Amino acid sequence: MPTEPELTLSEILVLDTETTGLPGSGRKEHVLQVGAVDGTGAVLIDQLYKPGNLKSWPGAQAIHGISYEDVRELPTFIQSSHGRELLAALVEKARCIAFYNASFDISMLENSGFKWNIDKEKVVIDVMKDFAITYGEYSDWHGDYKWQKLSKAARYYQYESKEHWHYALGDCMATLHVFLSMYNDEFYKEKINIIDFQAYQNISNIISASKYRKIIGACKSPFN
Repeated sequence: MPTEPELTLSEILVLDTETTGLPGSGRKEHVLQVGAVDGTGAVLIDQLYKPGNLKSWPGAQAIHGISYEDVRELPTFIQSSHGRELLAALVEKARCIAFYNASFDISMLENSGFKWNIDKEKVVIDVMKDFAITYGEYSDWHGDYKWQKLSKAARYYQYESKEHWHYALGDCMATLHVFLSMYNDEFYKEKINIIDFQAYQNISNIISASKYRKIIGACKSPFN
């Protein structure tokens, strides 16, 4: 049986978005900012976008600080040369894609016109759900481990962001550090024997992907 090729840092893609709001707000929310880095921490996307016809998002602005004035003269995600086409090329190239709260970023990018094309050989990781297992705060109400903020996960692995939280590129850097640190954490590896990490082989189906433990485990955080 052929062995899985070792994953290299350049084959990892970490994505994060800042948006006009949350799903279920009663309107179609859009991305305002996309950040993307590879596994070495190299910046691939760091871009603001105009969110279609929306002109106000006070609740979201209070969190990330991006105003209509910041983006009013910019192209939308679909129009930008650093938008849909570039992201599609990066997704195509990557073997492993990591998010912190994958379902949110995936849905927000879809709202802004991005079409996901994830083949069977690609794995998409929700670092947030995996870190919840490592942190170990169980919720009887939810019947699962409680999700933790990215800032808490970053501090757990001794990472201090150089940017303010909820800046897409800075959050990508923090997610990358947590991602690579976690899969080299002996405590996590022990727990993962019981609960496989959360991964998607396509956007709609969560699968058990424990075979990726060994190929991700060979990678080290560039921030150590």
